[in-house]
Order: sequence, then structure tokens, then C-alpha cells
Amino acid sequence: MGTKVRLDRFISNHSKMTRTEASKALKSGKVTVNGDIIKAGDVKIDEENDKICIDGVEICDIGERWYVLNKPAGYVCANEDKHHKTVFDLMPNVVSKDLFVVGRLDIDTEGMVLITNNGNLAHEILSPKKHIWKDYLVKVKGVLDTEKLSLFENGIQIDDYITCKAKITVLEEQKDENGELITNCRVSIREGKFHQIKKMFAALDCEVIYLFREKMGDFMLPLELEIGNFRQMTEEEIKLLYIKANGE
Repeated sequence: MGTKVRLDRFISNHSKMTRTEASKALKSGKVTVNGDIIKAGDVKIDEENDKICIDGVEICDIGERWYVLNKPAGYVCANEDKHHKTVFDLMPNVVSKDLFVVGRLDIDTEGMVLITNNGNLAHEILSPKKHIWKDYLVKVKGVLDTEKLSLFENGIQIDDYITCKAKITVLEEQKDENGELITNCRVSIREGKFHQIKKMFAALDCEVIYLFREKMGDFMLPLELEIGNFRQMTEEEIKLLYIKANGE
């Protein structure tokens, strides 16, 4: 038989959670011992033989974590916010202390969000030097003629910098109820400046009215993942990110 220790102390020592956070996880029913939900932190467990899980993940296995989320509008990509709901409010049963968002989206932008505790790989994915493309579906109000498309693709002056070369494909044109032209297009960029796509179109006298991220590198947002839902990424999906970040 192994050493007996308090459950809350075991959790805080092995999961990067504080004792307070461990207590909250216990009270909310996130912790199981050998399959049974335990809410009392002073319960003694056998740290060598008992199986302790948080959100169904065994504590000894809580290492690198990756999630993919289909973000709806109205949520900010932050761990905490005093004025808005965050993407972590969509993941109430996930221990989020060491997690962060890879490539934040604006509050009104929807689509793929990657969430991880692997800071090194996240940095590689976001670095413009790695040439990892991020694909977006965009609805734009305004005319996109050949000249504007060329400017968009070859770099536009916004704020105090010129954007890297981008890609844009016009998918469909239609008119709204007021007779204004709406263009649906797919845009690919390898940067992630603040409000970059909106500012790029604004420089062309166009207004973005809808923005949805569908792909990062070779990883496409899973079709079955409905808006507002998330899941853990598979080993194969994570491998796609590693391969792209390493330039393979």
C-alpha cells in the first residue's frame, strides 16, 4: 500500500492547481477517485495505487493538452474578462489554469480556436517566419475589383506597417436588401496583427461584416464541431501542427 495523503494536496501537487482551485474542482464534481466522484478535499487517498482524474483525465497523464473550439460571436479569447464571456466559459469542465488561446479572434469573429498549454509550439504556429497560413471565410461590403485584389495580395499599408503577402479568392457576389454589393471570399494570411483582416479591407474602402476562421496550417476545423462546441485534438491532428511548425 502506498502513502496516504489528502486528496486536495495531491491534486495541487500534481496538476499545477492551487489548493483553492483544487477545492473548487472538487466541489464542482470534476474529481474522481477510482471512478467515484469525490467532493471532500480531506479524504485520504493512496497516491501510488488510487486513480485520480480531473475532467476524466488521470492526473499523472495531465501534460501537454490541445483543444479545438468552434468559437461563436460574443466571446473573447482570454482566460478572464470583467465585461465579456470568454472562450473558457464554453469549457466549464476543463481545468484551464495553464491553458491559453493560440491566435486570438475578435469578440465578433467566429470559427477555429486552438487552446493549449504548449507555449513553444503555439509561438511557432503564430510566427510569420514559419509561413503557416490561416484561412478565413469573409463577407465584405463593397466592391473588390482586380486592382484591389492585387493590392490585398501584395501587401497593404495599415497603421505603421505593410502586411505580408496574402491570398484572396472571391467565392460569390450578391446584393443585400439595400442593393449593396456583398462579396463572399476566402482569405489566407500568415500574420495575426490586431484586427488585421478588417483593417486590410478597410484600406480598400470595404467593410468586413462577417469573419470566420476555418483553418490553421493543414488543420481544418472539423465539420462535425458545431458552433460553441469543443473537443480534445487527436494525436494525428496535433502532429499536423508539429510538422508545419518544423517546416516539414
